[in-house]
Amino acid sequence: MDVESLGALGEVTEEQLLRLYTASLWNWQICAACSSGKVLPCGSCPARRAKQLSSFNDFYRTATSRHLSEFTASKELALRGHEDLIEIIRYLKERPSIPRQQLTADFFSDRAKREGSQEQPNTNDQDRAFDLATRILIMVNCSTELNQFEALLEEGSRLITWAKSDSLAKFVSNTFPTTNHPTLNDPNQRAKSNALKLSLQARRLTKIAGLTFRPTDNLADHLRLDPKEGTVEIFHHTRALEEFLIATQNENPTSNHPLPLPRPLALETIDTIQKILFPIGSPSEPLLRTLIVKHGFDPDCLRLVDPAPYRRPRENENVDMPYLHFGSRLMDLAHEVQHPAPRGTMERWLERRSGARYVMFATLAGVGVAVMLGFLALGVSIFQGVGFVAGVEVSGGGGVD
Repeated sequence: MDVESLGALGEVTEEQLLRLYTASLWNWQICAACSSGKVLPCGSCPARRAKQLSSFNDFYRTATSRHLSEFTASKELALRGHEDLIEIIRYLKERPSIPRQQLTADFFSDRAKREGSQEQPNTNDQDRAFDLATRILIMVNCSTELNQFEALLEEGSRLITWAKSDSLAKFVSNTFPTTNHPTLNDPNQRAKSNALKLSLQARRLTKIAGLTFRPTDNLADHLRLDPKEGTVEIFHHTRALEEFLIATQNENPTSNHPLPLPRPLALETIDTIQKILFPIGSPSEPLLRTLIVKHGFDPDCLRLVDPAPYRRPRENENVDMPYLHFGSRLMDLAHEVQHPAPRGTMERWLERRSGARYVMFATLAGVGVAVMLGFLALGVSIFQGVGFVAGVEVSGGGGVD
């Protein structure tokens, strides 16, 4: 039995990946010579950047390999192959203001009419197909209210509810709210802001706060701190974000037709990696290289170009770009540096027994030193006593003779 008969999508081909870039995600305009695949990519064609997308391609393969269609009385599957998924991504991207329920119903109704079919996939299968398309388009793990449990079993990661009554634009807005932190963003407090950003470099986070970093494919989890485990999740697919920024560089979104992701959100994500956590040329850069080699971070994280070709002129000029989407999580990290949570076994034991763990630790250390000194003093006293007794015995023995 082949994977298609099981409802799986199967292996994606290089041609399908190229179609994903051109027809759905980033509107690549591939020249005839490059699209034939018979020659090396020319200098002006986006195809030359395809090799830089290896990390994103791995993400796509992993996400699609976990998808299994739901079998019911209907023989029609929501996703019959990668071409269907690519088409849903394009459909979703072009209609960001339409509520999810209407969007899903319209797509499969139109497909059935176009193909002359009397059957449509069941509702759950339709929803799961749109969940996967959303995950590829904006790299956020989501599910409807009814499919949360099934999707969690399939994805094995944190999910965000996309209500059927909400559009893609509203879902993104709810997922990435903005908050202004003056300490971090106020241009009138530049010295204080710069000092705060310096304290957030990855090397300080590891040495002072004892934090470690792990990659995530979920943009909604970027910079998420787990205080108990001492881990910080990093969304690392910077090349995919840069392609989105290049594709939307000349677009003017409106309230009726917004972009799939806000440009400031994509820029913040890149800058928090390349300018705050792992500044290129800083002592934190070797740590980023280690994460790339050992933990699968996107190698593009190290590629810092100034001025960046994916930025608009004003975005290149704005050296003090405010961190509105991830500012709260940056402040969480700053608090962790200023007030490190206990990481070692002894510190955790003390934390469970006292809020003033460092005072208690110092007290215990003092008691330990005092006990050691006491034993040393006792040993000296015993030694002196033995010497005194021996001296008395020697002198007494001499008098009898």
